[in-house]
This record gives sequence, structure tokens and C-alpha cells, in this order.
Amino acid sequence: MKPYLILFSVAVATTTAGAQQRTMVVNDHSSNATPIELSTATRITFSQDMSEMLVTTDGQESPMAFNIDDIAGITFTLSSGIDHAISFSDGLEISNAGGIVTITATGEFRFSAWTAAGQLIGSGTGDQCAQLDFTDKAPGMYIIKANDKTLKFINR
Repeated sequence: MKPYLILFSVAVATTTAGAQQRTMVVNDHSSNATPIELSTATRITFSQDMSEMLVTTDGQESPMAFNIDDIAGITFTLSSGIDHAISFSDGLEISNAGGIVTITATGEFRFSAWTAAGQLIGSGTGDQCAQLDFTDKAPGMYIIKANDKTLKFINR
């Protein structure tokens, strides 16, 4: 391993959904993988002499230590937007299937969709179910609001 490291900081917006998967997998030269569940409390630091990477997660008193020379690679998996169904505690669920975003709820709800530049592209109310069709929209990031929830959607 080279004597220097480049550290990228990743800011991840969180929702109360709790369904978004965020993991980091540390691979060593023997093909052993150590998956680590990430949260906003996860901290990645390095020892004073830069010989170890230290990872601290929720509820962990002492950090996991990885010898820098033993690390073959690190992979981050961060769900962004609506790549899978996201369920909220109030019964609201938002899912995506091929660019058709479906919003379901236990009753009536309000929804809207915005471009990343802030242009409203659709809004309305739904009674238990509503769909937003992004198949004719340009690829990119969109913001979807449903009741008091706001999510990022990446149209691919």
C-alpha cells in the first residue's frame, strides 16, 4: 500500500425511514471481507502514525482497527433516493419501478415532484395511491415530497 491515503468525506442525508442501506466493506489481501453498517454516528479516523484505520460505529466503545498495509480495498454502498421501497412509520411508502414512482398511504396525502433546480414538475393529492411517471423526464436528480417527507430520486 502506498504511504499516503486519500480520504473522501461523504455526506449522506438521512430520513426517518430507516430503510436505506449504508455499508462499508473492508477487504484484505486474503479476500476476507468485513462489512460495517454505517450511520451518521460512524467515524473513520487514522492512528497518529497512519498505520491503522479506525472505525467507530453506534454503541461501540472501542473502534475496529484495520492495519493499513492489510487493506486491499474499501467499498461503500450508499442507497441514494428511491432505489428500493422506503416505508415510513406513518404508513407512507414510496417505491420506484423503472421510472414509475408509486406513493402509497393509509389515507389521503399530498405529493409534489421538483427538479434539482427547483422547478415544480408535478403535484397533487392521492387517496391511498398515486404514481409519478419519470420515464419521459431527463436523467438526473429529482426531489419528491409526500406529506412531510422529502426524498431524493435519481432518474436513470
